[in-house]
Amino acid sequence: MKRLFSTAALFFLFTASVFAITAQQEQLIVNNVQAIFSQAELVLPDTSRVPRLCGMSTILEAKLHFDELSPSAQAALQPLLSARPVRQKIYDTPSGHFRIHYDTTGSDSVRNATIRNAQGLPVWVDTLARALDSIWTKEVTQMGFRPPVGDSFYTPNGGNGRLDIYLENLGLGLGATFPDSVGGVLGNRATSFIILDNDYDVYPYNDPQSGIGPSGGMRVTAAHEFFHAVQFAYTAYGAEVVGGNLKPYWYEATATWMEDQVYNEINDYRQYLLFWFRAPALSFRNFSSDYFNPNPDVQNRVFRPYALGIYGQYLSKRFPNPSYGYSVVRRVWEQMATVTGFNLFSALDAALAPMGYNFISSLQEFYRWNYFVGAKVPLNAPDTLYGAEAAAWPSFELFDQVDSTSNYPTQHPEVFVPCISCHPTVIKFFCAPCFVNTVGFPCSTKCPPCRFVPYQPTNVSVINCVNDIEDLGASYLNLQNPGGGSFMEFALVSDTARPAPWFASAVGYNTGSRTYTFLSNQATDPSGKIPEVFFGDFGNYTEIVVMVTNSELVSSGAKRDSSAYAYSANVDSAAPPGVTQIVEGRPNPFRTQIDPYVKFPIDLDSLSGTWDIDLLVFSTSGEIVYQKNYELQGGFPYSETVNWSGRNGSNEPVASGVYFCKIIMKEKGTSRKVEKLSKIALIR
Repeated sequence: MKRLFSTAALFFLFTASVFAITAQQEQLIVNNVQAIFSQAELVLPDTSRVPRLCGMSTILEAKLHFDELSPSAQAALQPLLSARPVRQKIYDTPSGHFRIHYDTTGSDSVRNATIRNAQGLPVWVDTLARALDSIWTKEVTQMGFRPPVGDSFYTPNGGNGRLDIYLENLGLGLGATFPDSVGGVLGNRATSFIILDNDYDVYPYNDPQSGIGPSGGMRVTAAHEFFHAVQFAYTAYGAEVVGGNLKPYWYEATATWMEDQVYNEINDYRQYLLFWFRAPALSFRNFSSDYFNPNPDVQNRVFRPYALGIYGQYLSKRFPNPSYGYSVVRRVWEQMATVTGFNLFSALDAALAPMGYNFISSLQEFYRWNYFVGAKVPLNAPDTLYGAEAAAWPSFELFDQVDSTSNYPTQHPEVFVPCISCHPTVIKFFCAPCFVNTVGFPCSTKCPPCRFVPYQPTNVSVINCVNDIEDLGASYLNLQNPGGGSFMEFALVSDTARPAPWFASAVGYNTGSRTYTFLSNQATDPSGKIPEVFFGDFGNYTEIVVMVTNSELVSSGAKRDSSAYAYSANVDSAAPPGVTQIVEGRPNPFRTQIDPYVKFPIDLDSLSGTWDIDLLVFSTSGEIVYQKNYELQGGFPYSETVNWSGRNGSNEPVASGVYFCKIIMKEKGTSRKVEKLSKIALIR
């Protein structure tokens, strides 16, 4: 295989790492790059079934650490990283956007090279050319993304300024997009070229049962890799770097999302979903390049960024308006282009702000959506959430990732055992049995002998422990109705040794009719608790599902750790009266770029009737800037929130400053009245 070296390419895209790599890390980088190009023995955990990967992330990782590699490793990788392949023939696509470089003989020969169209062009190349032109039309013309940066201003550039596509017999990689020249007049942007496999004779495309076929594999990979070239037209520096390790999960997630936007009928992304649904506790930010490690936990981390493409599907379906929809992902990339370096989460906040969301609130809703897939796709609204297509997805329950119970108070002896000696006011508990796990952590690290939780819900003697939920990860609780219970009491408290901001979203679900009702959203208070939440209509459902998200978002350089929480649930035939009250608004100060609303929780007692509620927002001069009327129906104890978005009655953002929020509650037909005045600092 011949390669033509680029003298114009600026080889290193990232600031040299201050973390010296080990010999083991160096060997992993060399093995990964060589495996992409079939220059190393390809021994994966299951060579017949493991999905193949995009090589772009491997290329970026190798370039990031190139200066740290030994001379022998540099010599082995430089021809692969800085040179373009030399092919026997070229073909310019009809649109004028692409030049395809291909062979018709030898190991890199295209599939069925002797089968040609009327013009003598191999049908495989002709099919690819048509696909590429169609992909450009979809991603650039229709969806409004930037076109890739042209490379006509330097040589070697494939012969002209078109985007060059090289067909090569790849190994681990299905394709790879190379950032070629960056910096200078390009700023954060990079030119690029793409290498695609020459025949896609690998699983799942060579398996007739997949229904995709080699041609389908070629199409979706072309859409994926082309979107990497589009991403480089925004920024080549947007990947997160943690401890010297590159984590381009957003690049891979949105490229996988794009596959389905262009070729919705192929559904190639599904092969990665099992790595998402069998490990919900892993962080949104996970990325691993340890491709050859057979440990299932490592494999979950390797393929999780591709499965994360369903977050893009959530954004598209949740905000389908032409002003949003595709544009949510596009606006994120537009925001990322404004900064040199990693700014994904602030970019997501900015893109979602017009809809009253931010990244964290969207993530919490995304995790809620993820429960209603597979056999849980709602029958009462099959076109809502992800739609009927999600019926073919795996689910958390398929991989035993849902903590289910029908015994109350909650008690799981195999997971939770109270310590023998307990202080009367402190619950002391540990997880058992405690095994040495597959990655070799000692028992005391994986499952500490005791935790101390200075909180105990009323009338509940047993608490259930849920361990090792990573930052921006989630867990799922299925609280089944045992029959005869019409009221449920639920509470949650964060582990004090590893505290995290937890968010619990509850949904009532009926398994027979597959109908669901969203019940409540609750976040832990400053003390780390979600006090008793009452579900007075538990008898209307066969189960209540609680999605619990670790909402901790830390900076790239900060220490990230998994956390744990304890929850309790109890069922009764009648609800206690409870208390009607208005709780202080939070967050305060209210930063509109971080939180979509300032929320005033309202607790109603079970003796309540219907309440008429007025929210009045005053400026410091006494002017009413916003007002809204609500009506809440009582009859059982539950919590609701009254929200203010920081806008006036004309839906215009108000200025930063101090505002007084007054809530007046009047119970209809009685003289009961509850009022509260809160002072809120609003910061834009």
